[in-house]
Amino acid sequence: VRKADKDKACDRVEALARDVVATAKTMKDPPAFPADKVMGQCWWSRAGDAVQSSASGGGPDDLQAAAVFFGRARVHLPDDKGLRGNLREIELRQAHAFAKAGRCDEARPLARRGDDDAETAGRGRQMLELCANERARALSAKKDWEGAVRELRRGLRDAPESAVLDENLGRMLHNVAIGALQQKRCDDARALVPELRERKQQDVVDDVLRLCR
Repeated sequence: VRKADKDKACDRVEALARDVVATAKTMKDPPAFPADKVMGQCWWSRAGDAVQSSASGGGPDDLQAAAVFFGRARVHLPDDKGLRGNLREIELRQAHAFAKAGRCDEARPLARRGDDDAETAGRGRQMLELCANERARALSAKKDWEGAVRELRRGLRDAPESAVLDENLGRMLHNVAIGALQQKRCDDARALVPELRERKQQDVVDDVLRLCR
């Protein structure tokens, strides 16, 4: 077991540790053997190596490996607060990487884990805010204002208190209304009037009411 542990061959460590436990059950006075601690710490050590690799320029595969290894460690050490915190940190780093790439569906479950913790829940919402903004920015660059509005509305469901998303949504709604007027889509323009009024965008409201009588 010690050799396998030193080599960080954790699957082998688990198999050998279980053999030790099984053998101990046949002994009258078996020596103490902290099997779960040995197995958990092996996976914890491997997770630490993956984290270090990621910090040294590795890619998302290292973060994924770290999450898997921390998860394996928790099987054996479910009540260890430090381990639980490390796993949450890795999940947030994964969420951040997905968010920067605009991959919100992948970021969302990682960002939302641990919502009962005020600190990490706040960080998770920041990741989802970032993701919605990235997607909206990309659509805005293509002048797809309607698409940007959809992304920002979705982002506000994830991060309802985000002033940034709300402000950007107001800008995109303004652009949608102007586009509808330019294309003479008065029904679409009128449908935006209540929200534009609520956002105090009276200039564009006046334009809609004047051009779409």
